[in-house]
Amino acid sequence: MSKFFKFIPLLLILLIVFVTYKQVLSFDYLWDDDLLIVDNVDLINNQFNWDIISRPVLQGSSYFRPLVFLSWFIEFKFFGQSSSISHLINLIIFIFNIGLVYWLAYLLGKANKKGDLILLASICAGLYAIHPIHVETTAWVSGRFDLMATLFTLLACVLFISQCLKNQSSVFINLLIGICYFCALMSKELGLVVPILIFILYLAISPNSFKLNFFRFIKTYYNLVGFFGIFFIIYYILRVYSMQE
Repeated sequence: MSKFFKFIPLLLILLIVFVTYKQVLSFDYLWDDDLLIVDNVDLINNQFNWDIISRPVLQGSSYFRPLVFLSWFIEFKFFGQSSSISHLINLIIFIFNIGLVYWLAYLLGKANKKGDLILLASICAGLYAIHPIHVETTAWVSGRFDLMATLFTLLACVLFISQCLKNQSSVFINLLIGICYFCALMSKELGLVVPILIFILYLAISPNSFKLNFFRFIKTYYNLVGFFGIFFIIYYILRVYSMQE
């Protein structure tokens, strides 16, 4: 079976998603977009500085999501403030997420020696693509917080399962997973679940008891656990520093 054939169902799913969602490109900014984007002149007029991207999402809130504000800052510098471009970027991220779900399902099926991996991956990606919960985050520009946090969470999971299939623990791959964890945290607080999801994935492909798996996970992936700790500390310091300003 050619490698290209594996991706034909995914390409069909992505094509259907793009045709279905392309109408969002004509949508304007709405709801919180005005406060976060349209009226946030610093993102358009000022030179880059930490204060621009580390500001609380809403006045009086403690939401700290600088990576998404950085994406808007870069977007506006290159393309200006255009709702069509903003919606297009959201749609592209959503399409990437669907691809990662397909890849993750394929790898999990392979790790558990399931049959017809393409069918399994297609069902998972298809269900993810059509789930109505994703409509708001894709069609609403401010939904980029969720989209980017999901992107880096899925990427961390794919990287972890990929190295598990090779039956090895790579310091470089674990560092990349740690960076994905950090990026997910910097996109939305939901990124805190990444280490938990990684361990759940480890349980899903390991036949041993929970207790044995826990200690084996720590022993095998001690550098990954260390990276999780280091990046969380960095995130926490940045968050506390920014919230005190």
